[in-house]
Amino acid sequence: ADYELVRFAIKMGYHVPGALSKLLSFFRKHYTGSIITFSERRLFTGDVYRKNGFRELKPTPPSYWYTTGYKYRENRLNYQKHKILDADPTLTEYENMQLKGYTRIWDCGNWKFVLE
Repeated sequence: ADYELVRFAIKMGYHVPGALSKLLSFFRKHYTGSIITFSERRLFTGDVYRKNGFRELKPTPPSYWYTTGYKYRENRLNYQKHKILDADPTLTEYENMQLKGYTRIWDCGNWKFVLE
């Protein structure tokens, strides 16, 4: 893909009819090329992309996040073994994170779409 639509969202409590269609129309007037985007399978159906001409590709496999069991989940990329300060090199990333009080939670993967 030439471009990636990283996140499409409407502020909670607002309704903007045709928002994605309008965004894509503006984009197409100024740029050419394919667009790839993703949608969380845990939270969304991805229908907004299908209705706007995106073709569904194979979904991504589940991934994981770290949490201390409270309100927030933290991206696993922030805690790769080589990024963990004072990590024990004989332990895995997950074992090092457990020692720091984190647990791993899994998501459902993402829908993957492309617009040619």
